[in-house]
Amino acid sequence: MGYNSLKRNLGYHLSDSTAAITESIPLFAAFETFGAGMPVEVSLRARLLVIATAFAGMGYVFGGLRDLWRKLVKVDQTSPERKQTIYDSAYGGLFNLILSPPLYLLSGCTEAKQIAIATGISAAIGIVNGAPVGYTIDAFRDFTGLKPSERLPDLIKYRSRKAKLGIAALLVTSSIALTAGIYSLASSMHKPDSLEQRIEKH
Repeated sequence: MGYNSLKRNLGYHLSDSTAAITESIPLFAAFETFGAGMPVEVSLRARLLVIATAFAGMGYVFGGLRDLWRKLVKVDQTSPERKQTIYDSAYGGLFNLILSPPLYLLSGCTEAKQIAIATGISAAIGIVNGAPVGYTIDAFRDFTGLKPSERLPDLIKYRSRKAKLGIAALLVTSSIALTAGIYSLASSMHKPDSLEQRIEKH
């Protein structure tokens, strides 16, 4: 593998990983804490594990398998959006269904019911979220100059490279802020009663 090929593969890895994380982390944080009743610290460990595994190679695998999946089902960026949405949704659900159980076990979740609920939610989110995360991957590839996307609106498609990188940075920052807000809200809602409150209840 030559230097240019290696550099390009690294670019796809970083772009796909960042896109998938940016789009999905706030959504999963909300569903894990509010939907599955998972403790904030467990959900946070799961999300940090996702980030670590994404940048360790899983992001590249996710993006690469998506490309292979789309090739197998004969879908590309010139296909009707409805067709792209259907197949990205199917891919997202299947990927999450396989990945979720070991992820939650490694994150310290030992209750079978919580794992089952979280996995079911994760697969459902994958189906609902498969299309948006696929779109985000295509968009970030365009933003980083790896592969032009015909899916972007003209208002963004013809922006300068610098402007597109600015949009990408804004999306990443917004995702981090939203995730932090979700965990802060979940912590306040799941906060145990103080000693005074417990005394008052009795």
